[in-house]
Amino acid sequence: MAFVNAYISPEDRERYRLAEFEKQFWYLPPNPGPSWAIDRERDIFLRIIHPAARKFEPGDPEAVYEKDFQFHWQGYDYFVSTSRKDTRELDAIPLDAFVSNNPHPEGARVLRFLLLHIGEIGKPSPEAPSALRTQRQQVLSDLEFLLAFGEGGVFAGLTKEQTAEPRYAIMKISPRAEVIA
Repeated sequence: MAFVNAYISPEDRERYRLAEFEKQFWYLPPNPGPSWAIDRERDIFLRIIHPAARKFEPGDPEAVYEKDFQFHWQGYDYFVSTSRKDTRELDAIPLDAFVSNNPHPEGARVLRFLLLHIGEIGKPSPEAPSALRTQRQQVLSDLEFLLAFGEGGVFAGLTKEQTAEPRYAIMKISPRAEVIA
């Protein structure tokens, strides 16, 4: 895969109609970053639209941090909400891990995610079938890969050395995640 972490150009903002996607969240204004992880050849990208939403009260040791993303997959646009988990937290959730198409190299850094929600916001055309229904495995494998690749762009909180390290994601899917708009 030819994914790169890059800054979003004004031309790309227009090409992918990013402002239109952002307008859908008038009730919770997005705070998108200026970067993304993108594979131009395959027409796939992931960008953060809500960097960190703290749930529960400040100082709460059970606080959960969630991130919301725009996931674009071959003409389809999805709103994705995830929560990062440590091994113990993810293992304690009684759900099966998503069985990915992606390689999991030995010795690689592992990132763990709970997919809280994925909703189809836009399609290549009104009559196009839902990609989550027709190509679910590939859509979710690509999402998982992008989450591991950089969590959405240049400002993923990783150093240059960490970015070069092999890593992969383990993703469990919440029962409410399969919402298709």
